[in-house]
Amino acid sequence: MEISNTLVIQFVSILLAGMVAGLLFAWQVSVIPGNKLVSNTTYLETMQNINREILNLRFFFVFIGSLPVLIINAMYQYLHGGSIGFWLSAAGALLYVLGVFMVTGFGNVPLNNELDKLELSALSEHEQAKFRIFYESKWNQLHTIRTWFSVLVFVLITIAAFINN
Repeated sequence: MEISNTLVIQFVSILLAGMVAGLLFAWQVSVIPGNKLVSNTTYLETMQNINREILNLRFFFVFIGSLPVLIINAMYQYLHGGSIGFWLSAAGALLYVLGVFMVTGFGNVPLNNELDKLELSALSEHEQAKFRIFYESKWNQLHTIRTWFSVLVFVLITIAAFINN
């Protein structure tokens, strides 16, 4: 049995989008609720460390790599697939750009950068509490948006694969 390029690109796009959706969803239902239970200092230190550690090749490959793969998948669907599969794949790619990639790049990342600049030991408890309220509320709102967009992207491109095969 010969495997077509279209099938391979569909598989890779579903795999990468699923990994992003899984990461964001797992964070939404475990890390966020768990972080609500810790002190301000612990929360801010933890988020600083996580934000620094997530900047690695494996994460970039999946998170940034999803973007061109989803676009290529939509192009393959247009050239080789059905019209419904194309529209679902194109919608998935567009929603990834707007709801996951841009929300992260223009929302969560600037907040992470702001947090990273803080010398926590130089802040009073009151200053830490104030920054946490600012950071955590905005960051979690943005994270919720990108989580649901990522799940929607995964659903759309998976449906597209079933429709076309």
